[in-house]
Amino acid sequence: MKIAICEDDAVYAKFLTQKIKTWAELHGCKSLLVHSYRDGESLLDQWQHGQTYDLLLLDIGLRFMDGYHLAEKIRELDQRILIVFITGSVERAMDGYRLDALRYLLKPVADENLRECLNYAYQTVQNQKERSVVFRVDGAHVGFDPRDILYLSSQEHYVVLHLLEGEYRVMDRMRLDDALKMLPQEDFIRIHRLLVLNLRHITSFTSTQVMLANNEQLPIGKKYSEQVFRAFVARYLDHEWTDPGLRG
Repeated sequence: MKIAICEDDAVYAKFLTQKIKTWAELHGCKSLLVHSYRDGESLLDQWQHGQTYDLLLLDIGLRFMDGYHLAEKIRELDQRILIVFITGSVERAMDGYRLDALRYLLKPVADENLRECLNYAYQTVQNQKERSVVFRVDGAHVGFDPRDILYLSSQEHYVVLHLLEGEYRVMDRMRLDDALKMLPQEDFIRIHRLLVLNLRHITSFTSTQVMLANNEQLPIGKKYSEQVFRAFVARYLDHEWTDPGLRG
């Protein structure tokens, strides 16, 4: 499990890191990775350059960019990340749950509360992995959480998976339609003869292109424009209507 701690108190960050490592040893979590950040800007910069985590322990009272603002930025990039807020006050607790926080822990964090939180997060991450779709990349079969895939492209008879962290070319030759059948039909849609898009990552679109959460723009093929529009409306607005501007 990959964990990030964002805490401007270096002593307390070290304390949390040690507690997490102790928990991992007792729990048998051998694939633990813990990174510590002193400010939100550093963490956000790493995230925007492809670094991802399963769990974020976030101090609300960070300098410069407070914990809630940082969480909002990260949520734009990653809907899957588990966020735990750590603070000495409960005054703004509801803000944390508005951001779909997993837990809200008060300083000093009790061992029992931290342990319960880590146990729950670990089980959640394991359940996510069970939903993974497996592709053969770099000579090995690798599981990908469909929610992490931004889009798929077809390049010279091969399918390429595009994630925030990078690109992965599937070694087995397959059609884009075959890859699409392996993915959740409610999330993925054909937007171009060479592109399949994950609707989770759309921030805006026109009749000719979509904008993703990472600011990447993708073209929409002319014959797919109304299909994309209807899928977006059905997913986010929960009713059907037609925009004349999308009718070629």
